[in-house]
Amino acid sequence: MTCPRPGTVLPAPRGPRVITWYGRATGRWWALVPWPSAPHGALLVEAPDQATLNEHVAHLLAAFRSRTGTL
Repeated sequence: MTCPRPGTVLPAPRGPRVITWYGRATGRWWALVPWPSAPHGALLVEAPDQATLNEHVAHLLAAFRSRTGTL
């Protein structure tokens, strides 16, 4: 599910089951990243722009892969 800001390009998918969107009310970019050890099975990540969101999600996915070898 995505909700882009007018005139912006949506971020490319960052990993399996990662959901991203732009919050019009908050003016921030968001991602829901699967994370089995989180209380609800996912982590909510926010950033001021797409590039920063990409970095945060890539870091989380790399950390998860290094621990489990999956995702």
